[in-house]
Amino acid sequence: MAFPLLPFLFAAGATLVVTSSKGKMTPTAVAAAIYNAYKGRGEMSRLLANDIVVVALRVKADPFALANLINFESGFKSKIENGWCVRVKGGDQGLCGVGLIQFMPRTCVRLFGMKDTPANRVIAAKRMRALSAHEQMPWVQLYLERASGGRSLKNPASLYMAVFYPAYIGKPDKLFPPKVVEQNGGMTKPRDYIAKVGKNALLPTTTA
Repeated sequence: MAFPLLPFLFAAGATLVVTSSKGKMTPTAVAAAIYNAYKGRGEMSRLLANDIVVVALRVKADPFALANLINFESGFKSKIENGWCVRVKGGDQGLCGVGLIQFMPRTCVRLFGMKDTPANRVIAAKRMRALSAHEQMPWVQLYLERASGGRSLKNPASLYMAVFYPAYIGKPDKLFPPKVVEQNGGMTKPRDYIAKVGKNALLPTTTA
């Protein structure tokens, strides 16, 4: 069953208030800040900025943190594959992370409700890459809902780990397995990843 596309929920003057690192803002103001910070990057648009706000509110995360995370993982490019994996594995073989939050092929299989086989991983990853950034956002939401396992994503550090390594949510100094370190430029623990996201961020968040 197809996951429904996100509508443009918030018109100008919406009354719902978002408490962000900049203080209290309407969702439209938050979406405008995201768009203005990242316009010109990848597929950033006013619609995508709105989608980011909607998804963040639905998973109870900081919209600015989600925008910063997508910027770090993909630069808002829905067709992108993980650079390390493409160099080492050749890409497009059901092995590499793809899309806005670098969905792993096995994750794509689960999201699409397919049987987990090597062939289906290739199919599922290609299917995810075929979607636009706007079309991928419902899958970002569904992924985060599942990856959080009921844990709060309000802290940006938890949100970042939900995407990068969910088992380490709330464990900023636990060492990653050697394979993860090798594949990610020597990042040894969650705090390293969190710092890298922050270094590339154009929007303020409060990260523990």
